[in-house]
Amino acid sequence: MLLPLLSRLLTRGAFYGAAAGLAAGLASVCYRALLAGAEAASIRALAGGAASLALLLPVWAAGGLAIGWIMEREPAARRGGVAQVRRELDASGPGMSWLRVIVAKFAAGSLGIALGMSLGRGGPSVQIGAAAGKGTARALGVAGDGERSLMAAGAAAGLSATFNAPIAGAVFALEVACGAPSVGVVAAVVVASQVAGLVAALAFGPGPLFSFGGAAVPPAALLWHFPVMGALCGVASVLFERSMRGLDLLYGRLPAPARLRPAIPAMLALAVADLMPVALAGGHGMVESVGAGGYDPSTLLSAFAVKMAFTAVCICSEAAGGLFYPMLASGAALGALYGALFCPEWQVGFLIAGMAGMISGVMRAPATGVILAAEMTAAPAHMLPAALAAIASFAVVRGLSGEGE
Repeated sequence: MLLPLLSRLLTRGAFYGAAAGLAAGLASVCYRALLAGAEAASIRALAGGAASLALLLPVWAAGGLAIGWIMEREPAARRGGVAQVRRELDASGPGMSWLRVIVAKFAAGSLGIALGMSLGRGGPSVQIGAAAGKGTARALGVAGDGERSLMAAGAAAGLSATFNAPIAGAVFALEVACGAPSVGVVAAVVVASQVAGLVAALAFGPGPLFSFGGAAVPPAALLWHFPVMGALCGVASVLFERSMRGLDLLYGRLPAPARLRPAIPAMLALAVADLMPVALAGGHGMVESVGAGGYDPSTLLSAFAVKMAFTAVCICSEAAGGLFYPMLASGAALGALYGALFCPEWQVGFLIAGMAGMISGVMRAPATGVILAAEMTAAPAHMLPAALAAIASFAVVRGLSGEGE
């Protein structure tokens, strides 16, 4: 009796997962390609020096106003979208219009990256994937719990496709988005994430997003450094969250309509382009640049601080963008800084662990942080140091935020 029931649940879950994974994978791959083109255009436009940057000010202000106009017409597409997906999955919030959200994310997200704003593609890809899963459910005539299963599967697929990380996509959906999933939901999430990973591999090629030349794993005698560095990630995560709360209040007190807010970080991007260009856009270029080495500790500290501050200003403006890539980039800079100061021979190992530590602290997702950092860098041997950093970061955040009480 139990085995036939389990078989039916797994079969239905696998079917839902394959359907949602294909739809969400295709949508996320298109979004990823669009943002890559937008970032390339942004780099070209912002490379002309201070004089040419000043001439771009009215264009960048208009671009920010356009983002605000889009967000005003589709509020469900604001920020990353993970919170919106979570509310809909646990039926605690209003449902989103799946097609409107996808269109708004594509338009506003690509425009934000073209302007150089520090907006990640991870959260939007999760929401785009969930929206594609919802659209798939409507096409299949599935409602209620079945629709939510397809949305959860789509969320996993979105993260999988955008980061070439099918394991992390599934873990994130189960760790953060789903609450207490059923057997069928677990099956759908796992299958969808794998299908989307295959779609991304066909579109962009297999392999990790970053390659750090087979970085050696630090010896056991140095492992105690990783919880220390992870604790710093936790402190940075708490400070980042508090700065965002302060900026939310500040934006709310501005004597101007909310639709004007994205123009502020859009214009600020021109100053960042002149002072710290590596902190522009989502963060892929920053991770690559830091991983290549050549930065002294003071530059790493400046890059970390500017990236964190600029990200907070961008996200709190309600623009369409998430925290995954900016936090990965910030964690890479903080980890590389710690390594440069205390263990320069093992700097790349600290960079990888820093990525895991910041995702763990800000997203409250230690397992996702560890697996995502390992998959993105093809460095599974670094999972123990990354786990030590992620657990320490998570513990510090819980303690300082009062969540562990």
